[in-house]
Amino acid sequence: MNGFSLTDIFQMVDRAESSAAAFYRKAAKMQINLHESKKLSEMARMEDEHRAFFAEINRKLSGADKTAVQDPSGEVRMYLNGLVERHGGEGSLEMAHELTGTESVEDIIGLAVTAEAQSILFYVGLKDAFALENDRKAVEKIIEEEKKHVVMLRGILEAHRQTL
Repeated sequence: MNGFSLTDIFQMVDRAESSAAAFYRKAAKMQINLHESKKLSEMARMEDEHRAFFAEINRKLSGADKTAVQDPSGEVRMYLNGLVERHGGEGSLEMAHELTGTESVEDIIGLAVTAEAQSILFYVGLKDAFALENDRKAVEKIIEEEKKHVVMLRGILEAHRQTL
């Protein structure tokens, strides 16, 4: 494999962000505590914003810009697909479906922090696929947002623990 298209990348990103938003929405509906539910709903909204952000970048790229990302060994594609499909990150297709309703807030936050960490790894790999510095900087902003998600999740957990 000599490369893959940015369209392929944007499909991976869309899948990842969509799955993350679905996870947070489902987790929010499971919460009895209104504050925790609102915070998890806010996380879902932020994932939707990431999805829209990348859709806008994709829309702005010309056909020539979308043609190929140099990946002679296929490693970048395997890395990104692996994170999206198999490692339980934000893009794990089963992430939201795995919630049964019996999980504690601690369990949900633990899953979410792990997913956000996987997401950061995904975006670090993704950043290398972009040729234009502006696009790379845009992905860096998303990485910073994902780091903020971890902090927010820790805040939800700490607030929950204080109510016990």
